[in-house]
Amino acid sequence: MKFIGVDLGGTTIKIGIVESGKLMASSKIIAQSSKSFVPRLDQIKHTVNQLLIDATMDKSELGGIGLAFPSIVDSKQKKIVTRYVKFVDADEIDLVEWANANWGIPLALENDARAALVGEWQYGAGRGQDDLVMITLGTGVGSAALIGGKILKGAHSLGGNVGGHMIINYEGDICNCGLRGCVESEASGWVLPSKFRNHPNIKNSLLAEVTTLNFKSIFELASQGDQVAIEIRDQCLKVWSVGVLNLVHAFDPELVIIGGGVMNSKDQIIPPIQKLLDQDSWLPQGVIRVVSAVHNEHAGILGAAYLAAQEG
Repeated sequence: MKFIGVDLGGTTIKIGIVESGKLMASSKIIAQSSKSFVPRLDQIKHTVNQLLIDATMDKSELGGIGLAFPSIVDSKQKKIVTRYVKFVDADEIDLVEWANANWGIPLALENDARAALVGEWQYGAGRGQDDLVMITLGTGVGSAALIGGKILKGAHSLGGNVGGHMIINYEGDICNCGLRGCVESEASGWVLPSKFRNHPNIKNSLLAEVTTLNFKSIFELASQGDQVAIEIRDQCLKVWSVGVLNLVHAFDPELVIIGGGVMNSKDQIIPPIQKLLDQDSWLPQGVIRVVSAVHNEHAGILGAAYLAAQEG
């Protein structure tokens, strides 16, 4: 039996067909996450159907679909709980009916960071572990926790999911969630242009010539010795390191898995976070390891598809 996994990111939506933990076919579309979710659902439907055609599969082979969504969700009721800045009208849509109407299959709905954690737990860096924390770094900052072999959800579906909105600088910038000084408002993809474009030395940096300021350009230029890029990179690394430290103290995992688009620069990211954990956590040095996601591009798809398989 094959299962659809859909990972709804802030920049792109990744779509795949998975069988026995293996990605059989995949594609991606532009997210346009600031707009209505309805047109995106139509695009997801067409993309899935095209994948089936290209792979000579029939929809009768599908056992379910999993959606990894960037907000707080109630996975039991299959409802989006919190209206956020991404796909703002998604909480008004009956996603179960959408899946049934298009393919006649059950739907699993989960937070995107939790889905990525499930993907790594089952098929990647977290295999064989029962206590994990995952943080995803990209357009935003997501988090999830596995405790005793069970995904932490809490009384209101919030458990482990708001690592990106831990306040680490109470005098910091206003976040898109309305709070001030969150991990995400201090160091994430969406905040880079507004936060660092007016750096006092930007004119002396090659970053001044970059059309879109993003982590790819920052890490590439930092590795080439650009001093402004190094300063911005190091500031983001400090923010992420403190965020990871807080998650470790909150959930006491065996392993911290870091995923997301920025992990193409994992050699610059993992060591400083591991160093801060070794120095400042309440645990002996080296007890908790920080590792990169194995399925950095497709962990959310794999996790969503796995959760869809559990619906049967």
